Amino acid sequence: MALRIPRTVCRWRLLAALAFLAMPASGQGLLSGRVVDASTGLALPGATVQVDSLSMGAVTNADGRFSLAIPRLPVVLTARFIGYRSRTLRLGRFPSGTLDIALEPEAVDLGEIVVSGEDPAYDIVRKALAAKQAWRDTVRTAYAEGYTRFTLLRELEPVRLEESISAVWWKAGDGPREIVRARRTRPARREVFRFAGPLAIPNLYDDDVPLDGTVFVGPLHPESTDRYDLRLVAVRSRDGRPVFDVAFRPTSATETGLVGMMAVEDSTFDVLEIAARPAADRRGPPPVIERWVQFSQTFTRMGGGMQPVAFRAEGGVTFGAPGASYPTARFRQVSGLSLHATRIPVPDTLFAEPPGRIDAPDVDRQAWLFDWNPGMVPLTEEEIASLGRVSAAPPLPVVFRAEGLLRQYLSVPVTERPVADPDRRPVTWVRPWAWFNRVDGWQVGLRPEVPLSRSWTLRPAAGYAEARGGWPWAVALVRAPETGLRLAAGADRFTAVTGEVVARDRLQLGLATWAGWDDYYDYFDRTRAYGSIGWAFPDQPLRFDVIASAERHRSAVKRSGHEGFLFRNRQRENPPVEEGGLTSVAFEVSRGDAALPGTRGGFYAGSRMELAQSGWRGSDFDYVRWSGALALRVPTLQRRRAEPATLRVDLFAGLGTDGIPAQRQGFLDMAVGVLAPGAGFRVPRGRMPLSKRWLAVFLQHDFGPAAGEWLGLAERPERWGVFTGHGRAWGDPVGWRHEVGIFVRNVVRLPLRINLASPADAFDPHVTVLFQAVRRR
Repeated sequence: MALRIPRTVCRWRLLAALAFLAMPASGQGLLSGRVVDASTGLALPGATVQVDSLSMGAVTNADGRFSLAIPRLPVVLTARFIGYRSRTLRLGRFPSGTLDIALEPEAVDLGEIVVSGEDPAYDIVRKALAAKQAWRDTVRTAYAEGYTRFTLLRELEPVRLEESISAVWWKAGDGPREIVRARRTRPARREVFRFAGPLAIPNLYDDDVPLDGTVFVGPLHPESTDRYDLRLVAVRSRDGRPVFDVAFRPTSATETGLVGMMAVEDSTFDVLEIAARPAADRRGPPPVIERWVQFSQTFTRMGGGMQPVAFRAEGGVTFGAPGASYPTARFRQVSGLSLHATRIPVPDTLFAEPPGRIDAPDVDRQAWLFDWNPGMVPLTEEEIASLGRVSAAPPLPVVFRAEGLLRQYLSVPVTERPVADPDRRPVTWVRPWAWFNRVDGWQVGLRPEVPLSRSWTLRPAAGYAEARGGWPWAVALVRAPETGLRLAAGADRFTAVTGEVVARDRLQLGLATWAGWDDYYDYFDRTRAYGSIGWAFPDQPLRFDVIASAERHRSAVKRSGHEGFLFRNRQRENPPVEEGGLTSVAFEVSRGDAALPGTRGGFYAGSRMELAQSGWRGSDFDYVRWSGALALRVPTLQRRRAEPATLRVDLFAGLGTDGIPAQRQGFLDMAVGVLAPGAGFRVPRGRMPLSKRWLAVFLQHDFGPAAGEWLGLAERPERWGVFTGHGRAWGDPVGWRHEVGIFVRNVVRLPLRINLASPADAFDPHVTVLFQAVRRR
């Protein structure tokens, strides 16, 4: 969805650009320099160089180098670094070469620190909080131009470099919002690595610090003296003033906090620098095995308050699964902020979006901004040497190719779906169309996907049913954009499943039947022609479709004599169905995605009404049928986390009139052998219970990482939860069904969920498995 930037933002950006470009041409140029230790000549990475008369500055890279676009001369520069005496230079002309600024080291001796009672760090932080509150009472808004360079590495070899220029807005109480105005990458390919990307520039001075989906309690939160353990660990000096190094760590193991150090200047009690990492590294969903990040931010007083001028981050991700391993992905990020302005109007519409990086609509057409942005951080000598290798790096799926015996089955895509020209979508030829049941035996075939144009896709399918001896087939022509008009038309003939089938993988269930468990479904032979028209609304996840279908139903008999591979089990006969023609019209409306993607809250609602009447183009059936589904997930515990504990509720209901045949009745889904449904009963109870009326509600509470942390197992990948199910299919002799259970997911770092369930009225435990997200190449 395109970002609509408020006019106020555009106006401020225009004024900032014009103000910069309108500065006198005489003396305008790029100043390159280096900040070093005066006694050793060694580089000082992270030093700040500020133009005193302007709200602009730079930060040195790992080689101690900086660059500044100086609008006019003369200028006064001040270089600062903790542990060194600041140095001020007046430049009347540009130097012929690199400007070296040597800083004298400065020691401070306060004698031995004796702690009796409360650690002095608590009083230092209280005074820092008071100083913060004093300037925040007047400085409520801020703006800065940002430059970010993100380097992705395969182990230690750089494989992708991404630079961006952004407008960073800040508002007290809401934190920063970052609009990416320009971006360029090497290699110049539209790839987005799924497991690591540029972080939004935070403000670690804020009470709450959003970072990579989690909202951390900042070390300068008003309650930090209660929520953090604080220790004074060292004293340094800058310009003759002591600088206190205060270490902080959350008081609780389950607190969403940071571990690190902050440098607080004496007398002013300004926080000059914060270096930290998450208190507990958050593992992601499979195939993530381990992820880590550490970061630092530098501040300087500007515009009446402390403003961030640099942000650095370094981290990595180890991902894979048993039988499929990948090289470790590492990343480095450096961000510089300049052209600061405070106490300016900030558009409220910007803060309607959650914290993070937002692309401006013209982000791909603003590369010229890299020619004058003053916050650019120079490349290090190592990065310059690797530029050629980065530009020639192969695509990321090749760089991070899976290895191992099961790589073809458990490997996952390492990039998001690229933003590419839809007219150049590739043809997918190898898509299996296979299952096993007591009527077909093994059906094997392919169902390729052939893009015909920007909007239209052809989906043919063909196979062979070895027990029945038939040739099933299907063909569909589909127009299914994310928004706008939706059209589909098709025809098919293959063995259909009796009842309204929920989203179950027929191949997985077929493998269970082939292994020896009871064949869950009943089947009939169906020939069908259908067409649909619908609309997907652009501003909300709402869809509406009308489907017309003309079908011919015939009974199918059991033809396979297979009695199990793992154990012997003679499958039952397949019951006959009411034969004849069925012509129907259905109306579907849905909001959201039934899978509720993501790890936080979500909502889905869907409803289907189907009507059939005798005499409609040869129809032998007369009925009205309605079915509906509702899914809701809400965060419960540890809501600050990117993966909080959540409660999910699924509700299913349906109703059909007396003339409805078994082929269109509903049922309560349940486990098949060891295979459990996504939302249904986890205790197997024979064949599926067809009914004209059904109602069920399923609840589950997923504790996410919380349960492991409470038990002192924060670094474990497994996630625990509890669930319960209640439902009834009227006409089913079992009547009401109630069950309870517990589950664990991400078992052995695989996308598996193992359930231990039992009927609520009698202890009869059953273990089942749900394959949640196995993806094949």
